[in-house]
Amino acid sequence: EPGDQDAYYWVIDEEDAGVRWNIRLQGHPDVLTRLDVMDVTEFVAGAAQTNLIGMKLEKKPPILATLATRDGVRPAIFEAVLLKPGNYVLGVSHSGGTGSYTVE
Repeated sequence: EPGDQDAYYWVIDEEDAGVRWNIRLQGHPDVLTRLDVMDVTEFVAGAAQTNLIGMKLEKKPPILATLATRDGVRPAIFEAVLLKPGNYVLGVSHSGGTGSYTVE
């Protein structure tokens, strides 16, 4: 479906904050696929994870990083990313086409 978007909630605890993460996005063939890493820590303080679905935010969360692949042939990769303890959303969107994407 054109303009399709998915979001994945990711919690980084104190132990995981010392891990260097590699994030790889393999996109839809022949269309732009984009992944935004957003820090939602200040928005979800005190909220249970199950209460996050449908939560309306007062302002847009900061985008810490963006990965994009235009053709789906070559993956976009972040290597050795360090994130502080907090709550993050990985937002994936694409500009049309059919097929699947992969985030690893």
